[in-house]
Amino acid sequence: MSAPSPNVREIASVLAPFGALRIGVYGGSPTSLAVGGADGDIRGVGAEAGLALAARLGVPAELVVRDRPASILAGLKAGEIDVALTNATPERAVDVDFGPVLFSIELGFLVAPSSSLVRVDELGSIANLRVGVTKGSSSERAMPLILPRAAVVAFETLEAASEALACGGIEAFATNKAILAQMIQTWLCGRILDGHWGLEQLALAIPKGRAHGIPLLTEFTREATADGTLDRWMARAGLLPAAVS
Repeated sequence: MSAPSPNVREIASVLAPFGALRIGVYGGSPTSLAVGGADGDIRGVGAEAGLALAARLGVPAELVVRDRPASILAGLKAGEIDVALTNATPERAVDVDFGPVLFSIELGFLVAPSSSLVRVDELGSIANLRVGVTKGSSSERAMPLILPRAAVVAFETLEAASEALACGGIEAFATNKAILAQMIQTWLCGRILDGHWGLEQLALAIPKGRAHGIPLLTEFTREATADGTLDRWMARAGLLPAAVS
């Protein structure tokens, strides 16, 4: 790799002020981090995008693995993480800055295999419905608006949510369909209902105070989308085409 241009060196000092680019990821999601294949290659759109961005900046890459998205956002806010792919909501934009949206993904529900439910719009009519979410997620904040009659149950991990779904502790689990598909593959815990209740707009986030790096993030995102790189990251991560827009 050739040496970075002076402009890229300057931006690298903004986006990676401690030398290495610290990439926030969490396991269990094709949109973030998944280890796949016999060779154990790093996969997941967030992880691969971060590694490619580090190469673009000419700096080392360091994966910072957290337990859930809320921990990554806390790390960005504290300056412990330099970049992460996450849902670009107005609430999160108060604490971090975003590049352009890289892609959108449908939000859905997972139900147990034995459930009689077929479509998302059936959930609103069920009395005493218990819906699981990941603690600190955007789904946790949205669910009281989507299903105001439901009891929302927050879980620390996806594995705990899968166990609750399997044993009847909850009737459904809400998040984006990429994570739902990964949960099915990992724990054989259910099926995804037809339809969706919203979209996640996934974009690269950086800590506040580093806005000088946004033009490079914008260029990086546009190139990854235009030249097929994003499609390759998605394919390697096993993202379902029907869930991505």
